[in-house]
Amino acid sequence: MDYYHFCKKVKYSLKSVKFEVKYFFQNFPFKKKIQSYITKKRLARNKKRLNFIKTQDFINKFGLIEVTKNLFEYGIDLYNVADGYIGCYGEYAFVHQYGDGKIYTLQESSGINRRIDEDEIRYEKPLNLKKNIIEEDEICMLCFFNAHNYWHFTFDVLPKLLIMEKLGYKGKYLVNPTGSARPFFEMIGFPEERLVYCKHSDVIKAKKLYMFHECYGIELGGKWLQDTRDYVMKLIEDKNGSLYDEKFPKKLYVSRIGSRRIINEKQLVDYLKPKGFAVMVPEQHSLFEQIKFFANADIVVTPHGANATNILYSKKGTTLVECFGHYWVNPCMVTTIDLLGIDYHMICERFMHNIPNSGRFSNYIIDIVIFRCVMEKIFEYWGLKESVKK
Repeated sequence: MDYYHFCKKVKYSLKSVKFEVKYFFQNFPFKKKIQSYITKKRLARNKKRLNFIKTQDFINKFGLIEVTKNLFEYGIDLYNVADGYIGCYGEYAFVHQYGDGKIYTLQESSGINRRIDEDEIRYEKPLNLKKNIIEEDEICMLCFFNAHNYWHFTFDVLPKLLIMEKLGYKGKYLVNPTGSARPFFEMIGFPEERLVYCKHSDVIKAKKLYMFHECYGIELGGKWLQDTRDYVMKLIEDKNGSLYDEKFPKKLYVSRIGSRRIINEKQLVDYLKPKGFAVMVPEQHSLFEQIKFFANADIVVTPHGANATNILYSKKGTTLVECFGHYWVNPCMVTTIDLLGIDYHMICERFMHNIPNSGRFSNYIIDIVIFRCVMEKIFEYWGLKESVKK
């Protein structure tokens, strides 16, 4: 065999072996488990390298950070980090500070400590704080994991915006680059030059860096929630005019696309439409229009999710019917319901149906008999209410 044919045969053999190895690993029965294990180890390694510390522990150890406690008696503290750093990872960011020559990551900068404790965040390799630094005079952290979601933006971010504006803050805000921040700030006409969108791999150094102690929106209530509602509604109406409009429907069904949909939605809509309900798909309307739908409705029926957020801008005494799937029952509007005296009804999926299960994001079926019984009681209630008025 000459050299040429020998090389050709070796090349063919290697190609065949490569194919067999590739095929083996593509069809390896424990592939997902191995990938999951490797990912978990990588995230744990990155998390360890971030060197998290609770802000109060950092203060006790090194000082360097000022704290203002119980702002406006809302029960939340504000930290002022001098010459602090922010590592930007797109949909979340962390505040870093030096102590005895070591870099620490302030745990509360994630927005919610539980997200770090329970490893909800997909930790990436820590950024180099000495390269390509963007310098700012003042910046406030309003970029959090999940804050691209409209519910989290409304209840995790806007209450903190209210506090900073009440304090007379004139600096910039770091906000999530996708999701709700951009359309909201455009709607209220907020100065673009005061917004910094969290661009992946950016490192920001600020002479004054403000961040809040932990506050989870699901726990937000009382005076702070009322003040947030009043503040946001004023901002909206100052820029766009009154939210109240007689042309908008009094009975509203909010349709949900994507995950956690009601599979038999058509059955529900066919029952509701003859009763005078309008169907609203949030994605087909501007944010201002979505809020107006809720502000003018007397009765709102909606699947659970961020699409229910705008009940915050509803009238006091509005009826809310919220539907839940079997795998995710999380009535996170409780404090809003309490604040506005909402006539609240929860309807849950009756059975675990034989449909694809993706955990809390699963689609579900609402029993039409139960739904009809609940709605008939609501119609009876509103009929009595109207007769009392007369």
